[in-house]
Amino acid sequence: MKPRADFACLSKKCRTDEGEATVYELPIDAKVCPVCASKRIQRLYNKIAVLRGAQPDRDPRLTSSSHLVRSTALLTPGFDHADAVKPSGDLATHSFSASEVDGMTQGKGRPMTQMELARARRQDPRSAASFIAAQAGRRIHTQVVGRDG
Repeated sequence: MKPRADFACLSKKCRTDEGEATVYELPIDAKVCPVCASKRIQRLYNKIAVLRGAQPDRDPRLTSSSHLVRSTALLTPGFDHADAVKPSGDLATHSFSASEVDGMTQGKGRPMTQMELARARRQDPRSAASFIAAQAGRRIHTQVVGRDG
């Protein structure tokens, strides 16, 4: 929506009974009177009405100078949603069956066996598994200072 301003029409057709010019609120780039189509309009610099109607409600928490207040206001709805959709039941109090425990030790999250480490070192000597295996095999020489004995 374009900004609007007050214009006075100076033509004889739009004059009031008292001889005063009629004032209209028009877009700021208006060239003619909307009533009589006269080009004798003059802009009145008394106000500029850019936003008409009700203003949106502002949340003072989002315009605060405190980072803590702003971040809390923005993150609270997300935390509330996460709490609402959180799965019921606590894993710490859950007793797992033998088949569930067996299923947890298989897959990518389980530790590699010595045979798998040796195979990984042969296939790719620059892999993460070979670096970790090489570090695990080395002894770290330390000297304790200040201890008798």
